[in-house]
Amino acid sequence: MILAFLLAAVANLVVLRRADVTYPVAVAATDLVPGRTVRPEDLRIVEIDAGPDVLATLVNDPTLVVGQVVTRLIPAGDLVRASDLEATATFDRQRAMSIPVARSHAAGGAISVGDRVDVIAVVEDKARFVAAGAEVIEVSSPGEGALSGGAEFFVVISVDSQTALDLAGALNTGDIEVLRSTGAPPVPVEEAEVP
Repeated sequence: MILAFLLAAVANLVVLRRADVTYPVAVAATDLVPGRTVRPEDLRIVEIDAGPDVLATLVNDPTLVVGQVVTRLIPAGDLVRASDLEATATFDRQRAMSIPVARSHAAGGAISVGDRVDVIAVVEDKARFVAAGAEVIEVSSPGEGALSGGAEFFVVISVDSQTALDLAGALNTGDIEVLRSTGAPPVPVEEAEVP
């Protein structure tokens, strides 16, 4: 009987102590609209009492999401869920563009994430650089090429909007060569000729 009393007392103490436990989570300091890049002043910390399933979906360290992009309207004061935010396409806030190419036209496939590449377009027997020093942010692995439009390999690079347009034109109208240029001196990129 005394043992049952002690167990009940301990259980009550654990439940009561649990009710006093709160956890820090981020809330929107202002209305956050889709497309906005999160800045430190956009979020503030509040303490809430929630279970582990809820806490796992919320942002609890704002420093980890600064620079990410808001994907849905988050009104001021609302809790910020990790699913409300998305990382940018590239670390340098440029665009990510995939280049399907045969390995034999991409340094034999010896291109890795973090490398720099140049892209040459060959149209009507004229070659020109359409991208220079672009950072590689993804590379297909063997066996993924079957899904890349018949090419046996693809390289995803970080590009600005003009380079993306030039590359798209080159991919549509001619052949391309992807050169691994990590450590090489920069080359001039020629403006695309408009007919």
